[in-house]
Amino acid sequence: MTTHTYSVDGMSCGHCVTAITNEVTRVQGVDRVDVDLEARTVTVTGEGIDDTAVREAVDEAGYTVVG
Repeated sequence: MTTHTYSVDGMSCGHCVTAITNEVTRVQGVDRVDVDLEARTVTVTGEGIDDTAVREAVDEAGYTVVG
């Protein structure tokens, strides 16, 4: 298992958590998604996770990965 943490801009509520979780969970290889509103991070755990696909999923949810 590998874990990647992304800083995400624009998250502020429970809807943000749900939207990001739903989109990122669809990425192949993702087993777990943890969204921390206070830290404004999304932590993704799984095998063979495509970094670009995760970033695109966050974008699809309406948010932006910073950095």
